[in-house]
Amino acid sequence: MSDDPSPDGSSRRRFAIVGGGAAGWMTALMFARVLAGRVDVTVIDSDRVPTIGVGEGSTPKLRAFFAAMGISDEEWMPACEASYKVGVEFAGWSDYPGHKSYFHPFFAHFDRDHVKGLAFNAALRRQGIDLPAHPDLFCYNRFVAQKRLSPLVPDRFPFDIQYAYHFDAALLGNFLRRKAMDAGVQHRERHVEAVAQGADGAISGLHLDGGEIFTADLYFDCTGFRALLSEEALHTPYVSFAAALPNDRAIAIATAADADLPPQTTATALEAGWAWSIPLRSRTGHGYVYSSQFLSDDAAERELRRRIAIDGGDARLVRMRVGRLERSWTKNCVAIGLAQGFIEPLEATGLALTQFTATRFAWHFLTKGTDPQVADAFNREVADAFDSVRDFIAAHYLTSSGHQTEYWDHCRANSAALSDNIKAVFESWFRGEAIEPVLTSRRMTQYFSANSWTYMLCGKGVFPRVTQLSPPDPSVAEKVPVASIGRFIERCLLNHEGHAATLEAQRGASGGAACPQPAEALRILCANGLSLEPLQ
Repeated sequence: MSDDPSPDGSSRRRFAIVGGGAAGWMTALMFARVLAGRVDVTVIDSDRVPTIGVGEGSTPKLRAFFAAMGISDEEWMPACEASYKVGVEFAGWSDYPGHKSYFHPFFAHFDRDHVKGLAFNAALRRQGIDLPAHPDLFCYNRFVAQKRLSPLVPDRFPFDIQYAYHFDAALLGNFLRRKAMDAGVQHRERHVEAVAQGADGAISGLHLDGGEIFTADLYFDCTGFRALLSEEALHTPYVSFAAALPNDRAIAIATAADADLPPQTTATALEAGWAWSIPLRSRTGHGYVYSSQFLSDDAAERELRRRIAIDGGDARLVRMRVGRLERSWTKNCVAIGLAQGFIEPLEATGLALTQFTATRFAWHFLTKGTDPQVADAFNREVADAFDSVRDFIAAHYLTSSGHQTEYWDHCRANSAALSDNIKAVFESWFRGEAIEPVLTSRRMTQYFSANSWTYMLCGKGVFPRVTQLSPPDPSVAEKVPVASIGRFIERCLLNHEGHAATLEAQRGASGGAACPQPAEALRILCANGLSLEPLQ
């Protein structure tokens, strides 16, 4: 395979994406847009293989994806029952007074100033000085969510508000399939019966039902937890995160839609895990993420039904395998989505990691080619992204204090979760130092920044336990005027419409947006995604 693909069509590469669903069709559409003229993309999927499609949350990375693909909110959101999301409320994760819940927001433009105030107060609070250091006082999107507002603002409003979405994963997969096929992606509804390999171990073809052998230059494994190409055929080693993150089950149940449509996910700590609440337009998705070591499936379903006060309705059991492949790119195969790895859904990073992997592959393919050194660099980036997300999720459990059960006692004392990276962050935090240098030096900020770590630690009240806090010097207390920050936020909120009203208005709006040129599309993805360097 040449390392210098040409856009003139003379050296177009043939890409085979095995597996549909949101991951497969997102990858297909992205390649069709950003690698236009350089590749021919075919998706091969089978209706014999069910997809894992429940109500899902996302991160602001998905907003960048749709912008890069030229797809407006008005076009895709009504089709996928999508609503807006401005952050996650964590309830019951701490028993520290005043910190029984906290909001992990997506960043607003002026939060960069407010978070400095939070960090200032938090540093003194760790020294035993009585200063307000709860993130809810400083985070704009927490107020947006509390008042059930839309994150959209008029052009006259000078600040950008980051937001993400809740959506029906199955509907999103169908929508992306239509868009990808409109962009020239070929679709084969066929079942892969066998994977042929050459003498070097690389994939030489796919044996499809009906006797056809399909060949390509590169194969993309989007076959979910089965990892048909990467693991079953190529035997790529798997790195399990089960010791650090023991949750391996989820029970999902849907209830009627919330008329108020809060623009947030809620994550509530329960006896042996946590429960999500995800508000879509047509329903509210509820789920219980737990560990089968500590709770049976039947007991989990009963606990979830008690929580949401519902007896009927189907409950869906999802078995999760938490970890990642040792290498996402092996020989001529790249694993994407659940096939490459999965970290439990606490911060809704699944689709973002899919987007990151596809983006980074496209960047390398265009700028550096496909030789083994490129694959090595790509694999390091993907592994770092997964590992940094794993550490942030694990830190939620290590710092929990809200329940005194066998499960939570295990989580708090779980030495397998306390990586050297997490340990370094905690040590810096309790010394009263800034944690950003530690996170940066250890490559832990690919996804969650120092701000996110600060929100989490402050939100749970992870401060040294002292008998009595010391009052601050008045000159110090005046440095962060919490009351004036609150008044400023309240005035800014006057620029927002109600969330439910905004979604209703979308149904009658015209969709469509200008589709950026391939280089601009990739620039948008790299600027807003988990990327290490810009496209030159």
